[in-house]
Amino acid sequence: MGKNQLIASSIMVSLGFTFLGASAFAQTSSNYAELACQREIVQKMTNGNTGSFLRFNDAVRESFVSNAERRIQGEGQQVNTDSNGRITPSTFNYDCTVNTSDGRVTAVNSTGSNTSTSNNSSTSTTSPTAAEFNKEKAISMCHRELKDEISSDSQINLGGLLSLNTGRELNFNDSAETYVISNAELGVRGDAVIRQAGSQKSISYDCTVNVQDQDVTKVSYR
Repeated sequence: MGKNQLIASSIMVSLGFTFLGASAFAQTSSNYAELACQREIVQKMTNGNTGSFLRFNDAVRESFVSNAERRIQGEGQQVNTDSNGRITPSTFNYDCTVNTSDGRVTAVNSTGSNTSTSNNSSTSTTSPTAAEFNKEKAISMCHRELKDEISSDSQINLGGLLSLNTGRELNFNDSAETYVISNAELGVRGDAVIRQAGSQKSISYDCTVNVQDQDVTKVSYR
């Protein structure tokens, strides 16, 4: 068994399922970024379903994103077997962004179409990139997280006075803007005013929103 086949077999076993012909996972995945991408695609598209198998085509495209990131694109086939033993094949395209400095896959997208003769409906599992993500939604997520952060801060200095976290209001200006950090992360920054008991304090805030998980991973203000 070749090196790539051995790696592929180990990955399949670790994910809890097997596939006839161990080389089916990544026959030419000597490149770690390619292998990391395909591993994420397997996890995303099978979601632990032991009746679902993927096969990746040999043709894989790698392109430069930044000094620390590479984009991996390719095609493959997915075979699903339902509880009645009915087999449904489909084809899919995949697209990943891999951080080459730490090996993290920061963005995973896949699109597929059902090729069964009895069901020709198309399915899509595409996740938006940071540039495609709804900006108003990102701002709203950031504001909600910041409000929670401000309300839970036991003491905030308002004009030289330490204010307890009771009766505190946070008012946002219309200056909020978004900016792309990476394919998977969108930044939100702006200004707001904390008001309480006749005192107030102007702050600047900054959030990081993971558009794949739709979660605010970082929030700060000063």
